[in-house]
Amino acid sequence: MKIIRITSHKYAPELNTATLRNGATISVPGLTTIREVRRMFAPVRAGRYAVIVYTHPEHPCLDDRFSGYITSRYQVLTAIEERRSRHDVVGGRYDVEIKLIG
Repeated sequence: MKIIRITSHKYAPELNTATLRNGATISVPGLTTIREVRRMFAPVRAGRYAVIVYTHPEHPCLDDRFSGYITSRYQVLTAIEERRSRHDVVGGRYDVEIKLIG
């Protein structure tokens, strides 16, 4: 993806756009340099990516979401056990989604 130019608005950064070599424009709110735009579209790392979502029907303030790369499924279990040791509330539900990227 070759970025040709950035159209930057001083008083309305949500209107910033980047123009690509093929003529397409993409919205890049808040970004003002080509380097920042390149970081936004960095290549994806290969590996296992886990998303753990905790929901509680009676205490919605305890709802939380954890995500990151893992090397083994054991890391997911230890993360859930750490969460349970910190918040000992009965009735919560953990939803785990593991994606293989790459």
